[in-house]
Amino acid sequence: MSYSTMEIIWVLFSFLVTWGLGMTPSLLIRYVFVKKPLIKSTANWVAAAISIFFFLGFRLLFILLGVAASSTGGAVWFVMFFVSRAILLKVSTKT
Repeated sequence: MSYSTMEIIWVLFSFLVTWGLGMTPSLLIRYVFVKKPLIKSTANWVAAAISIFFFLGFRLLFILLGVAASSTGGAVWFVMFFVSRAILLKVSTKT
């Protein structure tokens, strides 16, 4: 199976947009607004809210544009939950 250059560029662009948008709220909350690690229960709720918001937002966008959604379903957003949670819980290494 051979992929064209445009298909590869499109996949990379989609990856960057999805992960860039998905990680931005967690990074802003952790490093700009709160400036310290969140407690575990708060981090779980915030990461879940971010993941659900983007999952539903992208689904709605796909429906409105009439585009077939990816076959991964919610897998990307499930992984994004754990990455967001790790960012929100990360302890600074500065001494």
